[in-house]
Amino acid sequence: MKINNSVLRKKCLSEKYYASIKYMSHSLKGEERRYFIKRVCDINIYLGSQCALTCEQDKATEDYINNIINNYFKPKKVRYIDPTSGQVAYSERRLRSFDIANYLLACNLIGKTKAINWYVNTHDVQKSILIQLASDMDEEQLINFLLVLAKSEQNKDKLRGIGSAKNLYSKKNDKRVKELLTILWFEDKDAFIQLAYDTGWLSEIWKHNKNGKSIYIHLLNKSVKQKLTLEYIQESVGGEDELLKILYMSDVGKSFIYLMYLEKMQRGEKVSSIIYNEFQKLPEPSEKIKNYYIPFFLELKKEVYRDNINYSYFYRTFEKVYTEVGHRTINIGAKKSKMLADIIKDTEKVEWKGILDLYFLTYFGETVSLDELFAKMNFYYEIQLDMFINEISKYIIPCGLSRQGMGLVGIRTENAVRSVSQDCTWNDNINVRIEAYDYIERCFYVKRVEQ
Repeated sequence: MKINNSVLRKKCLSEKYYASIKYMSHSLKGEERRYFIKRVCDINIYLGSQCALTCEQDKATEDYINNIINNYFKPKKVRYIDPTSGQVAYSERRLRSFDIANYLLACNLIGKTKAINWYVNTHDVQKSILIQLASDMDEEQLINFLLVLAKSEQNKDKLRGIGSAKNLYSKKNDKRVKELLTILWFEDKDAFIQLAYDTGWLSEIWKHNKNGKSIYIHLLNKSVKQKLTLEYIQESVGGEDELLKILYMSDVGKSFIYLMYLEKMQRGEKVSSIIYNEFQKLPEPSEKIKNYYIPFFLELKKEVYRDNINYSYFYRTFEKVYTEVGHRTINIGAKKSKMLADIIKDTEKVEWKGILDLYFLTYFGETVSLDELFAKMNFYYEIQLDMFINEISKYIIPCGLSRQGMGLVGIRTENAVRSVSQDCTWNDNINVRIEAYDYIERCFYVKRVEQ
């Protein structure tokens, strides 16, 4: 049979055509099916493996798939036409994250567990790929996979949330789960909390701890994702009233009541005067908890919030993280990019332009790269580059140019900023606007703002 390779390649790389590719492999017979599946495997090993395993068993096809997987990482020459000379040239194939995901998914599909364990132990794998791989496993395979991740120096920090790909309640008393929880207790409290929640242990953990329910306060204090952890614990202990009893056990616990109060305000719930009076008696919250209020201040005094909230009290309590100057400015000090991700996740997509105020009008721009800001907005809000450039071009940025036309601006970028203005000279202190972004060079281009 004749196959248009360019059309087949396009369809094998687009998920919307997967069903039709599988149907085609089923409709063919004999040598034609074998040839078709091999061509699919050359482009997408995972899709080709699916086609092979859902058709009648064919040893020649299985051997071909095994050969591809066994030689997947060997250097391979790719033929292309050099655009400058018009001649045929060769370059070494570069594996993309898409190829790595397909390799791991294919290994899982055909039962090559050792190959998956080898790759996870020796390579840094994107968390999105690990989650996709976990979702293709059954509960038994997933527990073994989590153990491999927990012992992998390269990927143990990505374990949180991967167990949520399946319902692990049936594995609650599995000795491997207990081994995992023991490892995570010392390595990553957030991953411990997530796995304990996914397996049903979080509601009973206090029974096995000498300090009883104060263990929840300890977990909250050690957690990075405190807001999420609070939700897990509230559900596990049986609701808000029971959680409040636990938090009132110590001053450390009381500080987390601020997060519960914040949730009520963001939902626009009415807070009783009794609860509000109790709230005012709470000790000063930690800096970590204050930082959760930044997204809230971005949308301060929305109509949905109730009148009985004393905003002046919040100004006093959080004056170190919130300062109003001119239009809107939030002084947050030197914070890391992890916090930016939290802020973006906690802010509604329709308010994404407010995050740009936070970035350009505060110290965030000096501590987090603009490249990372775009990456996170693209991931969480699906903001495209043209929309992003259009909005950030409205901000005026001070800039000093070097001899090479590179710029030092009041924001961080992965590479230096290039100037697209012809009239800028070395050592010029000018104001610029961002006009474009080069994906390949990871470089922002700026244009001088005319006075």
